[in-house]
Amino acid sequence: MPRTFASLLFTIIFVALVPFAQAQAPHTDQLEDLEKVKALMDSGRIDESIEALSKLIESNPTPLTYYYRGMALSLKGFHGLAIKDYSEAIKGDPGKSAYFARRGISRLSLGDYAEAISDLNKALEIEPLSSSVISFRSRAMLMTGRPTQALEDINRAIQISPHSSGLFKLRADIFTALGSYEDAVLDYDRAIQINPGFAPAFNNRGIALANLKKIKEAVDDLNTAMDLAASKPSGIKNGGFPSTPW
Repeated sequence: MPRTFASLLFTIIFVALVPFAQAQAPHTDQLEDLEKVKALMDSGRIDESIEALSKLIESNPTPLTYYYRGMALSLKGFHGLAIKDYSEAIKGDPGKSAYFARRGISRLSLGDYAEAISDLNKALEIEPLSSSVISFRSRAMLMTGRPTQALEDINRAIQISPHSSGLFKLRADIFTALGSYEDAVLDYDRAIQINPGFAPAFNNRGIALANLKKIKEAVDDLNTAMDLAASKPSGIKNGGFPSTPW
């Protein structure tokens, strides 16, 4: 499949800030600084957060500061640099699922699917019930030509988080990529039932309906998607696959 998938990834899921008990743990004042940095990232001030994190790393490098800078760099699309920071975080604390997961997601974004799967597998060894990590592995499995494993993963993720509109949309995207358009429409329906303002689900359901020659319904969905996207541009940040670009 085309590598354009790499540019379509990313809904960033922030992992909760967890203090470290070991000697490398940030001091209380640094934890406060990290909370401020997280607020900067949440508000879209990514360059400022990278600068602040770089200063924190100069004064007291810890796994958590490297992890946060890695997230900020990945938000800017600097996945190669992010991978280096995640690797430093893993070196300092190899027991954190999130560190492996984030490195795997950046590798997935770069199209390094084998390494991404390896990292995601390690993350799942530590935290087996992370539906978000399972869903990213599902994407990687499809991109490496393993649709059966991709469906197994996304089915498992949905069992863990049965009320996630994003997971139903992802399974629908997989069905669309496989040409199973009727199954895709059913899952897009479910995603939209859970989240009626989910522009990407309307857009991609329109694509599936068009492939089923249901042109009027397809046009209606595509128009709805455009209206929703115009009112809330951030709603289109849920990358699918080349066949379902939202």
